[in-house]
Amino acid sequence: MSDYYYELKNLFDLEELKKIALPYITEEWKQTDDFMGLISFTDKTLIKVADHDYLLQFQQRFPRLGNTLRILKNSNKSWPVHLDVNRLVSINIPIMNTGEGKITRFYEGGTQVNEWYGNFGIIKDSFQSNEYQTYVQDATPVLDYVLDKNPAIINTTKPHSVYNQHANPTDPNPRFIMAWGYTGTYEEAVEVLGNGTR
Repeated sequence: MSDYYYELKNLFDLEELKKIALPYITEEWKQTDDFMGLISFTDKTLIKVADHDYLLQFQQRFPRLGNTLRILKNSNKSWPVHLDVNRLVSINIPIMNTGEGKITRFYEGGTQVNEWYGNFGIIKDSFQSNEYQTYVQDATPVLDYVLDKNPAIINTTKPHSVYNQHANPTDPNPRFIMAWGYTGTYEEAVEVLGNGTR
């Protein structure tokens, strides 16, 4: 078993999950740069489990799944190395334009910092660690993973970044995923969800 990710090949019906997510993804969101997309859309567009019977049935079977899901877009070259705050695990679900060249890169080591300077998508600036993520600098890349045909359990206690090899300003081809938090350790999530079936 990888210490970084675990694919869930038989648990979810991906088409049902896409039906839930796609109505939230607007043309405006597709055209927004990644950093502003997080602020203007991801942080404001929460999908409530209670509003969707398909999600609710999974939460009833697996009570450690969170009450909301978030949609994240990546159409620019890169996101900084970071750790997620307030969760140890994310269930990442491919929604649109995932696959080859759309990479989650995992790291080891590094130093957590309150302020980080560099590129977040197309914006080069100083960024503050915040309620969602803590930035990490000087970490060593160890593994690339491509989310494509199956949802995956992601160990968010490992520093990670997002890299889009196909980023193109005139045809952004944005990668959209849905993230569902899990209140437990990565090992617990793999044991519980990894043994689940539809």
